[in-house]
Amino acid sequence: MKNILIILIILTSLNKISAQEDYHFLYTGISLVKKVEYAAAIENYNKYIVEYPDNYFAYMARGDAYYEMEKYDLAINDYKKAQNLKYNIADFKIAEAYAFMQMVDSSIFFLTKNLETTDKVLKTEILCSDAFAKIEDHPDWKTFIKKDLFYRNDLLLSDANYKLQQEKYIEALDILNQLIKKNKRNHRAIVMKAAIFEKTNDYKTAVKMYKQALKISPKNNEYRKKLAEAEIIAEDYKSALQNINLLLEENASDIFLFQARAKANLGEKNFDQALQDIKLFGKYFEHDLETILLEAKILFASQEYLETIKILNRLIAEPEYEKFYATFYAMRGECFLNTYSYELAINDFAYSLDLNPEQAETHIGYGLAKKALGDDEGACQEWHKAIEKGCFKANNYIFQNCKNK
Repeated sequence: MKNILIILIILTSLNKISAQEDYHFLYTGISLVKKVEYAAAIENYNKYIVEYPDNYFAYMARGDAYYEMEKYDLAINDYKKAQNLKYNIADFKIAEAYAFMQMVDSSIFFLTKNLETTDKVLKTEILCSDAFAKIEDHPDWKTFIKKDLFYRNDLLLSDANYKLQQEKYIEALDILNQLIKKNKRNHRAIVMKAAIFEKTNDYKTAVKMYKQALKISPKNNEYRKKLAEAEIIAEDYKSALQNINLLLEENASDIFLFQARAKANLGEKNFDQALQDIKLFGKYFEHDLETILLEAKILFASQEYLETIKILNRLIAEPEYEKFYATFYAMRGECFLNTYSYELAINDFAYSLDLNPEQAETHIGYGLAKKALGDDEGACQEWHKAIEKGCFKANNYIFQNCKNK
C-alpha cells in the first residue's frame, strides 16, 4: 500500500511538471510580447498552437501580436478561430481590425454583434478607439454611429466610466449608485464601483464589490482575477489563493496568475510554493524588477538570508536600478541584522537613509543593529526618528529599552 502511495505522489508531481512544460511556448510568447518582440512571439505561439490547437487564449494572444504588427488580416483570422472556441470573445477586436483595413461594412457587422451582447463595449470605448477614427468620415459609419446603439443605462455606464478616467470619483459613484438602485444585478456597474474603490486605496470595499459582481456573474473570470488581485492587497491571502487556483484549474494560459499566486502564498507563509511559483514566472521574466524583488522577499521570509543577499548584491551592481538603491540597501541591512553582521547592517541602513531620508521603518532595523553593538542611546534615537516619520511600531522598542533615554 505504501509503495502505491509513493507511485501516486510521483505521478502527480510529474503531471504538474508536464503541465508547466505544456505551456512553455505560450509563456515564452507572452514574455516576448512584453519586450515588443512580436515576430519572435508569433514563432513561439505557432509552436504552441501546433501542439494545442484548442486553446482560445493562444489564438487571441497571437492575434494581438499580429494586430500590433499591423497585420490585420492575420489578426482577424486568429480572432475568428478564438471565437469558434469561446463565444463572443473577439467581436470588438475583429471590428477594430476591419476598421484599420478600411473595411467598413465588416467592421460595423462585428461591432453590431458585440453591441447585441450583455457585455457590450461602452460608447466611450468606441469613440476613443484609434481604429474607428480611421473610418469616422465614411458615410456608412456616420449613419451607423447616429443610430440608437445604446440603452439609457448603457449611456449612463459609459458616462460613469468617463468620470472614472477623469478621476472624478464622486460623480462616477453617483451615477453608478443610480444604476445599481434601478437594477441590483447590474454587475458591470458594481465592478466599476470596485475599480473606484481601488483607485482610492479602499481595497476591502473593492473586494466586497467584486464578490457581489461574481455572485451575479459567477463564470466571469475577468472579475475573479480582479477579485484575487484586490484580495492580495487587502491581505486576504487565503481567499486570493482559492480564486487563483480556480482560474488556473480552468486554464493556466495566463502566466501572470503564477506571479499573483506567489504573492498570495507568501502572505499565507507557504514559502516553498511561493518560491516555486515565482521561479516559474521568473523563468520567462528574468529581468522584471518586481519579480526579482518578490523572490528576494520570499527568500527573506524563509530565513534564507544569504540567498537574499546574493540577489540584492546583483541588483545593487546594476546602474539601471539606481533609483531603487535605498530599498535594496535597507533590505540587505535587514539580512545582515538577521545574520548578526551588525556593522554591515549599520553601514547599509545608514546609506539607505542617506539615499532616502523619508524611510521610517529603516530606522527600526538601524536601531536594533546599534543596540546589538551596545549603542543604546543611538538605538533610541533611531526609534524616535521612526515614530517622527509615522512608524509607530517603534513605540514597543522605546517602551522596552529607552525609559531613561
